[in-house]
Formats: sequence, C-alpha cells, structure tokens
Amino acid sequence: MKKVFSLILAFSMLILPTMAEQIVPDQTIIPEGFESIVIVGGEENDFCLDMTLNANTEFEYTYKGYFLPAGSYKVTNQGEYPVQVTIYINEKQKVEGWEEFKTPEEKFPLLIFAGDTKELVLDEGEFVKISDGNTVLFELISAE
Repeated sequence: MKKVFSLILAFSMLILPTMAEQIVPDQTIIPEGFESIVIVGGEENDFCLDMTLNANTEFEYTYKGYFLPAGSYKVTNQGEYPVQVTIYINEKQKVEGWEEFKTPEEKFPLLIFAGDTKELVLDEGEFVKISDGNTVLFELISAE
C-alpha cells in the first residue's frame, strides 16, 4: 500500500504543474458578437493571462497580458490620465541578465491621453500590456 501511495504522489507531482499551465487564446478566432472590449489594466477578462518574468528569482514580476483577437483596433483611453499601451510578442528574451518579452519591430508603445483615440494592429502571437488601473476601450476595426 505504501508503494502505491508513493507512486500516486510521484505521478501527481509530474502532472499537476502541467495542468496549471495557461493556454494562450486562439487569436485567429473572433468570438461571436465581439466588436469591442473595455480593459481595466490588471483586471481579469476572457483574453488575459498572467505573464511572469524572472520566475523563481527574487526579481519575479507578474502582470496581466491581454491576448485580444488579431486585428486592427481603435484604442480609446477612458481614464482621466495618460495611459501607455504596449504590444509584446509572447516570447521571452534576456537583456543584460533580465528577462523581458520581445517587442515587435516598428510597433512602439502608444501613449494615449485622456479621451484620445489611436489605432493599433495586433498580430497573432502578440499581446498588450496596460498599466494597472487604467481603463482602455478596444474597438475592432477589422480582423487580420
């Protein structure tokens, strides 16, 4: 009986970490009726995942990454203060010893003032980061 319990325990230790892995949403599928979404930075929704850098170190950092369906968007800052919307590729790299997500070439962070709107193109495999507490409206213009 003791051997069986040991085997079950060992097996569960192998399986449980993989069950906790997050699955990146399929960005090629536009959910039925999806036209827009309001995102509050740091809050969960159907498109967000926890993105962790420098895992298992004293410098571990986790934030919400929003994997919206690929496409062109009108992005409006609905808050009272300027907000930065940054596009990242879901691929880590080391820069001077620190982990960070790659940024797509020629896609610079958007600084959007209160009430202003800018356009953004999000490709498959990319996600956006919005600082905690900022409220941003994403309106789908066209799917990619």
